[in-house]
Amino acid sequence: MKHTFVAKKLGVVAVAMVLLNLLYHHYNDLISHAPTAPADNPYTRTETTTLPQEEAERKCEPRKNLVYLKTHKCASSTLQRVFLRYGKEHELSFALPASSNYLGWKLPFRPRMIPPDLRSPNGKYNMFLLHTRFSEDAISQVMPEDSVYVTILREPMEQFESLWGFYELEKFYNMPIDQFAKLPYAKVARWRKGDLHGIHQMMFDLGHGAVGEDTEAEFQRRLDQINATFDLVMIAERFDESLVLLKHLMCWTTDDVAYLSINARKENEKANITDETKSLLYSLNKPDVKLYDFFAKIFDRKVKAFGEEKMQKELLELRDANDKMEKRCVVDEEAKVTGELKWRKDIVSLAVKEDEKVCVDLVKTEISFVDEVRERQKMWVKNGWPLNKTVT
Repeated sequence: MKHTFVAKKLGVVAVAMVLLNLLYHHYNDLISHAPTAPADNPYTRTETTTLPQEEAERKCEPRKNLVYLKTHKCASSTLQRVFLRYGKEHELSFALPASSNYLGWKLPFRPRMIPPDLRSPNGKYNMFLLHTRFSEDAISQVMPEDSVYVTILREPMEQFESLWGFYELEKFYNMPIDQFAKLPYAKVARWRKGDLHGIHQMMFDLGHGAVGEDTEAEFQRRLDQINATFDLVMIAERFDESLVLLKHLMCWTTDDVAYLSINARKENEKANITDETKSLLYSLNKPDVKLYDFFAKIFDRKVKAFGEEKMQKELLELRDANDKMEKRCVVDEEAKVTGELKWRKDIVSLAVKEDEKVCVDLVKTEISFVDEVRERQKMWVKNGWPLNKTVT
């Protein structure tokens, strides 16, 4: 009887231990699948789990639908090449005009600007990357709802001086830049070369005209609207940091955003602007000054939220990728400019190994690259748009 009693007690203990073990594993399973606090990185498009952050980021799906407002003289061509390379490599579709590299010039973009021989079956595209006068309502008609909206800004004095030199505005206005700076705002607000290039160019590209006449409240509403529209406003002076944020926003790789800079202006070709002229130009370009300051502060907050230590690590990774590309591809760092800009005497370019397609695409000019993807898309339309290329 005693042995039977002991055996029964041991049996009860064994069952209890089994139950406790099951409850323990069930509890751990619940904990491992419970939602966690958001990671420091605000751009990772993954479900929050207890996985390490690096592993969680690898789980996100690369995003392919992108609207890039290409602003003038803001390192925008270098960034555009990153997007064109990605689109070409992944056989994505583009919103394109019949010719050139503008989708809307004097007037904001309209869907009818895309000709029939470049239209997708449902009128939607993966990428919108060209110069345009921005119109969110019109662009959203040709882009999927999950599209990421991105643009880039540059310090206003640097941007305007570059614009002045590149588009030879001294010849258009028939006066030197110091004389132009003394003109009243009302005279120059709508006086633009080709109805396109002039003062506060970045606000103009964003779809806003003579905004220097706004009240403070009216202008702030414009800034808030831009901020609500764009997922990321990059800063040219912090280009590499911008690319790191872009990489995580899009769930791309470091190689996807690696780049080479081409067609840089020679330092001795830049205008020598006096402090007085700079002050006057800042006044004429006040809308761009406010725009830049507003988004530079937002950019600071995004970098801080991303994490300074992690940012430094990612910057080293990006610069290492750039260095590897340069060593692999570049054969001359001060080559003559070719293609549509060969007439320019104030800029230098890079020469790369022409037998490596990857290298050629790294330095391909805008017109050449756009022409290439335009011809490919024409073939898609002519031969019946591939089902796997249809964007929903």
